[in-house]
Amino acid sequence: MPYCVAWEDALTAMTSEQLRTVTQLDVASVSFARLAIQFDQILGEKLLSGLPDELRSQAVHEGAQSLHIMQLAEAMALFRPRVSEVSAAQVASMNDYLSRKLRGARHALEYSDDGVSQAANSLIELIDRLLRESFSHEEVVVWLCENLPHEPTLVAVDTNGVRRPTKMGEALCLVYGGGTVQREATEHDDGRDPTLIHSVTARAIVAARGGLQRLKHSDGEGELDRIALEQLLASVEGALMIGLRLGFSKRSRTLGRVRRKSHRIGPSLVLCHHMPDEKRAALMVHTAAERGA
Repeated sequence: MPYCVAWEDALTAMTSEQLRTVTQLDVASVSFARLAIQFDQILGEKLLSGLPDELRSQAVHEGAQSLHIMQLAEAMALFRPRVSEVSAAQVASMNDYLSRKLRGARHALEYSDDGVSQAANSLIELIDRLLRESFSHEEVVVWLCENLPHEPTLVAVDTNGVRRPTKMGEALCLVYGGGTVQREATEHDDGRDPTLIHSVTARAIVAARGGLQRLKHSDGEGELDRIALEQLLASVEGALMIGLRLGFSKRSRTLGRVRRKSHRIGPSLVLCHHMPDEKRAALMVHTAAERGA
């Protein structure tokens, strides 16, 4: 159940337009029951065992029964502190300094006159450093070229001709832990694109960061800004709880392979299949010039 609460919190960072970009399913209509079963399957854990008996019996029934709205509200209130706790512990397991950013954001909101701005900046730094310290830009580009070569918008070329991942590209690499995206195709899924849970979790991380950017210069006087920040804090905690759990177990197995490839290829010579021939040739000339300098 904590994962379902984390999912609900993560979705609050996304606009209806952003949710519509996820074409696999109508995300907002995914029931808690079905979602719990999907998490059971993907994470290999018996998450349904966390539900009270009455709710669990409803969730198991055909895997798609919607729980009563009042029961959901009660269950979410019960498990939300657990989401904050687990999210902080997962961040701390990767970088204890960054876990203090979560605590600092909550402390600023509670005690500082400038709490909204301080909390927003702390959470932006948390997201950016977590992405950057998990996988370097070169590692993410290599991973994207291997796993999502048909998604060119996940990589951009900077003014120096060096290819850099977008925040969405970094977030996808994080939630997959540098692991393989491709899976066995089914009747409704060709197995090439990220799963619903991976895709939406990555989008929620990026959307939360965007919302925080809009609040980082807040004067803290408006109650609406404080409410928005509290919701974004919950979104960050929910998205990271899911994202780090999805990717963390894979990361130790795949990080060495990803880094060996990125070091062998080099940051400027990552050439994906979707690159037009003229761009590929230009980038190779640019790389040769760099090496000759």
